[in-house]
Amino acid sequence: MKITIDRDHCHTSLLFCERCFGTLVLYPLGVDRACIVALEQDDRDDLTIVMRSEGNEEVLVLDDELRELVARDGWTHYVHFNPRFFRV
Repeated sequence: MKITIDRDHCHTSLLFCERCFGTLVLYPLGVDRACIVALEQDDRDDLTIVMRSEGNEEVLVLDDELRELVARDGWTHYVHFNPRFFRV
């Protein structure tokens, strides 16, 4: 599955975003979120996340083990940019 997330569509704090994202990577189906701009079934075992925020874009390819780590640690530990904590 491939999910494209654009954080600029949601105005929650980074702390809430991290918690919401953690739930999403563990349970990607069933809950609609304002930040999800595309969802594709690609018949792969890995979960692909395209994360967009503040003009940056990162692609995370997560197997089952990485999904648990990212859900626990938060997506900000796995991207190469520093998102703002608060959204205006």
